[in-house]
Amino acid sequence: PQSLPSASQVGDAFRFSLTYAPYHTGATRHIEFTDPSGAWQENGVLVDRTTLPDGRFRDTYQSPRPIAPANPRQFARLRVTLP
Repeated sequence: PQSLPSASQVGDAFRFSLTYAPYHTGATRHIEFTDPSGAWQENGVLVDRTTLPDGRFRDTYQSPRPIAPANPRQFARLRVTLP
């Protein structure tokens, strides 16, 4: 089964979650964050990894910048590279 990445807000934290099969070798996942004025950066912090019953992982990354009145909008993306 395929799952799309999802975004959420927990308190003042912006989080991005993705589900994937760890046995798909060779693929490298890059989680990148930005705000409207910045460049994409691979600077998220892994805050949770859950192993699902079917063996897939669900990882949740958090942006290093809190959501605040001065920074109300943030974006995340998943970039995958293959060998």
